[in-house]
Amino acid sequence: MQPRIGFLSASSLTVEKALSIASELKVDLVAKFINFENCYLEALKMIQSENAEVIIARGRTAARLKRSNNIPLLELNISAMDMLIALEKLDLKKNKIAIVKNKLGNYNFDNFIECLERIFNTGIKVIDYDNTENLISIYKEEKNKGVNTIVGGGYEVFLAKQNGLVGLEVLPSRETLIEILLYAQQVVSIKRQKEEELNWYRALFESISEGVVTINSSNVITDLNNKAADIFNIPKERAKGSDISAFVLNFEGLEKKGSMVTEVLDINANKYAVTYRPLEVRQEHVGAIITMEKTVDIQKLEQKIRKKISQKGLLAKATLEDIVGNSANILKTKGKACKYAVTEFNILITGETGVGKELFAQAIHNLSQRAQGPFVAVNCAALPGNLLESELFGYEEGAFTGAKKGGKAGLFELAHGGSIFLDEISSMSADLQAQLLRVIQEKEIMRIGGNSIIPVNVRIIAATNEPLAEMVEAESFRDDLFYRLNELNLFIPPLRARLEDIPALAKFFLAQYADESLLEKGSMEKYFAAVMDMINNNLKGYNWPGNIRQLQNFIKRCLVLMEELTAGLIPQEELIEEFINKKEFPGKSPENWEEQISVNIGTLAEMENELIEKIYKSNSYNKNQLAKILGVSRSTLWRKLNALEKSS
Repeated sequence: MQPRIGFLSASSLTVEKALSIASELKVDLVAKFINFENCYLEALKMIQSENAEVIIARGRTAARLKRSNNIPLLELNISAMDMLIALEKLDLKKNKIAIVKNKLGNYNFDNFIECLERIFNTGIKVIDYDNTENLISIYKEEKNKGVNTIVGGGYEVFLAKQNGLVGLEVLPSRETLIEILLYAQQVVSIKRQKEEELNWYRALFESISEGVVTINSSNVITDLNNKAADIFNIPKERAKGSDISAFVLNFEGLEKKGSMVTEVLDINANKYAVTYRPLEVRQEHVGAIITMEKTVDIQKLEQKIRKKISQKGLLAKATLEDIVGNSANILKTKGKACKYAVTEFNILITGETGVGKELFAQAIHNLSQRAQGPFVAVNCAALPGNLLESELFGYEEGAFTGAKKGGKAGLFELAHGGSIFLDEISSMSADLQAQLLRVIQEKEIMRIGGNSIIPVNVRIIAATNEPLAEMVEAESFRDDLFYRLNELNLFIPPLRARLEDIPALAKFFLAQYADESLLEKGSMEKYFAAVMDMINNNLKGYNWPGNIRQLQNFIKRCLVLMEELTAGLIPQEELIEEFINKKEFPGKSPENWEEQISVNIGTLAEMENELIEKIYKSNSYNKNQLAKILGVSRSTLWRKLNALEKSS
């Protein structure tokens, strides 16, 4: 867009001449004939309403506008050539001439007048005046002294004629006007460029998430962004001009270090990472840039980066509302979970297989202050000891054969700022138990093959379906680790202790799997009634050893066979008998134990260990089933398994 230029003059001839030349040059000019009294208002109007970007004025009009900081002004100076062209019209010997100019104006022709006086051997008086009253008085005095002709600007000539004097207006020449108009265009172009640069600078300044402050060599604030003003809790304009140490405690310590440095300092009772970057020009200290970021925000950002790098979507999806049931037992458990969630203590969740321990762990995380952090779940029984170690603590490149290039962050690192859920904690080896204990105590880990300590801030939620207290007694689980994990204990009741929740659970699972079973959604109430009829008629005394997971499987089976069941093609008893058959649970009971097992001849201890290992394996590593088959208590079994692990 072409620059728009404003032009104000007390001379109508000058205004007409300026408009004519601007038209020739194709300059967008707004020109007005004004009197001195309203020149400021006219200039302001040109800027605000007519979008002029610079105002051209001369003489006392320019002098008046100079006093206003909000008017971008270019002063039109009267040149020696302009004066010569005006004086050329007069007979210098016949006329007694006075050149009149305002004291505040910018005129550059004094030396030129002296030259004229010498060349033409005539006296030309130059008179300065302050205001209108002063000028009228001067005119009367000079008229009495024989002065008959006044040379000056439009206003001076106007008053001269009113006081009986000849007036000759000095008009800017064509060359002078062309020069000032082209210069005005250059000025506006440079001004626009500077404004654009300033806007970019300001946008960059404000887009920085940290608080940013610039200070001079005396530590006085020269500029700051909105974030910094928020941190200081003071308007920006009030902060400017203040000493930085009024806001940042112990700032002097940073300054003394003389180079870029970051330290944690107090600002308004909060901890901030404050970075000091000194600025030098020609090896002279001129100030510094200060950046401030809340330490909590840095930790959150670190957590976001860790989460993005892991690309594992470490989120807890479940909430307490997702845990179905309104029985007294489950409501009591949910109430405890709610209280435990708001603390930072470690939690040990206990309960049989299939009761929903991980669901509760996720709900606790989502209720805690760590809800915005990651939730990392790992099944300790699913991985061999050495693999579990590398998963939990990570490893450096080259730590072992097959180690990933660049190494790998462990689950504790990824859980930083959040929670880690250690399921089936009872299966963790003795060595890993010791390492886990150190992590809990020191809140730091070291990657396999690494030599640097990595601090971690993680809440541990552990779970087990084994009696850890008995394992501690049997010395197969560390007592110190047990007490560290069991700061809070949450027992999840089995389904048989909350049978009144079965209808709600059944309805929930029916709705959840309706799409997968391809059944009509409009018939869900009919299917629900059929399922509940089957449960009430055939499973009323059943103790649901597989708990909610077993009920979930039962609902799936019912949905798949629903059409046959409702049509009477499959008797309910047949489905129930198949469902509660021992094949549903591959472990064998001691009552029907008939399988022959051979062991190698050795010491009694060796044969016992081999026998235990084979039965354990054939029963899918089910410890409860193993204890029943061997006819020993669980604490005795833990001791034997612990001895077996050490011997192998």
